[in-house]
Amino acid sequence: MDLGKIKLEHVLFFTAVSAAIFVRFLNLGGAPLNDSEARLALDAWQLAQGLKGIGEFHPAPYPGSILITGLLFSLLEPTNFLARLLPALAGVALLLVPIVLRDLLGKPAAILLAFGLALDPGLVVASRLASGPMLAVTFGLLAVICWQHSRPRLAGFMAALLLLSGSQAIQGILIGAATLLLLRLVPPGSEAGSQQFTTKPSIHSALKQALAVMGITLAVAGTLFLQIPQGFAAMADSFLTYFSGWTTNPTMPAGRMAAALAIYQPVALIFTLVRIGRTLVQRRIDYLELLLIFWTGIALLHGLLYPNRQTLDLVWVLVPMWVLAARELDRQFEPGGKHLAAYGQALLIILLAGLLWFNLAGLSRSDPQINNNLARLLLMAGVILLAVISTILVSVGWSWGSGKYGLVLGIAGAGSLYLISVLWGSTQVRANAPVELWYSSQAGEQAELLAKTARDLSVWTTGFPDQVDIVVNGDSPSIHWVLRNFKHLKTVKTLPTEELPSILITQQTEQPPALTAAYRGQDFTWWVQPGWVNALPENFAGWITFRQAPLNQESIILWARSDMFPGGEVGVSPPLQP
Repeated sequence: MDLGKIKLEHVLFFTAVSAAIFVRFLNLGGAPLNDSEARLALDAWQLAQGLKGIGEFHPAPYPGSILITGLLFSLLEPTNFLARLLPALAGVALLLVPIVLRDLLGKPAAILLAFGLALDPGLVVASRLASGPMLAVTFGLLAVICWQHSRPRLAGFMAALLLLSGSQAIQGILIGAATLLLLRLVPPGSEAGSQQFTTKPSIHSALKQALAVMGITLAVAGTLFLQIPQGFAAMADSFLTYFSGWTTNPTMPAGRMAAALAIYQPVALIFTLVRIGRTLVQRRIDYLELLLIFWTGIALLHGLLYPNRQTLDLVWVLVPMWVLAARELDRQFEPGGKHLAAYGQALLIILLAGLLWFNLAGLSRSDPQINNNLARLLLMAGVILLAVISTILVSVGWSWGSGKYGLVLGIAGAGSLYLISVLWGSTQVRANAPVELWYSSQAGEQAELLAKTARDLSVWTTGFPDQVDIVVNGDSPSIHWVLRNFKHLKTVKTLPTEELPSILITQQTEQPPALTAAYRGQDFTWWVQPGWVNALPENFAGWITFRQAPLNQESIILWARSDMFPGGEVGVSPPLQP
């Protein structure tokens, strides 16, 4: 290896990729799987174990993820880590986009884009969820890039993987089609840019090659080498799942998506808006800029209008938004006569941002009986005014370029520190917790405790950790996933009245077993959902600083038969009246 050929560009790209790997794989399997994740993991586990046989296998509308994860489960022990492995790998592979497009975007903008995609909280969260849209986003973008770089076979392969990514792929396809349709209605102002994105030699031959490879890949990867034809049904089901979402009642306010975009990505949002304003006032239209603007707007509009929306749908907005922000930051950081005072101004703005944050935290902890909120608000306004005054003084004392440079550098620096803080909180401190806007619900909060309790009871009764008979009332994928290793696990729709299983698991809201004298119960907190109905909790200052917000918790009860304990006897009591 010739170390002399390694450039700063290579080091920075390597650093961005390393950061992406670190934040996506650190404690990847630590948080319990929620119900939607557990559904996919159970399908993959069922495929690996062959519990029902090939003919009865009915995977969820995520055929690619289930089939490949099933292969991993057949080779290794099924774990939360393996269930989330493919989205995490797809999240790292997303950084191929700025690496491949570095000549088109410019190397500085591509490097900034790489770090933005690597550390964006929304993209990282989507990469750490088994049911997230990360596979669809990555394969969709790679398919388009391969096509534009005259690699039709590779584009067809990526397009097939996109179709195997589930219902989120349909969103991306429709958003892309609407963007291209709207783009064709606007005459491009740059002929070179237009040719770069639209002109392709022998397009019919390339299309045939792409379709041929796509068909072969769908047949092989979508059916696990033609062993599971149900994969085709799962692909069709992904279309039905998406379009049926237009007929459901909204479960999340649209304002929560807009709030997540503003709160978790303020730096990207600010410089994206600046870039959009700059593009719209220019007489000469940049074709790439227009494509990114239309893509961002259509993806955001779709997320706000789609009834079955979830915050993770914003990943289709985040990618073009970071491209626009990176291009604007590249323009703002152009080399020039920047005075040393600009760096002092930037440091001052970062310190003022910290002071602003501490005052916001104090506002959330202030005693409502002591009316000092007005003083804190005035102090926060004064902090912002001081940042504006420092910018004006540097601009007047030295140059407007120096003042603007210090302002941009200060905002970018303070925003980067905030970004890392929010990223760490949403992926490590509060992973899979609905107090973060990226998670709609949490299941299995006490999953490890439930599994340990069941294993201990099994050892006391049978001498083995997985031989006790367990009956679960209700179809909860998260409970089934946690107890998957028990050999005598059964799921029922109604409580058993004639038989007495060793362990019975019910929801706390359900009527307890009729033979209550025969059992002893222990509750476990399981489902946790946001306890507010608006876009944000009422105590915004408490939520933004300490994530204090009301939560709705639901528990399950593990009923153990009394004779499993020393001195316990099975007694019968009449059914309880509701």
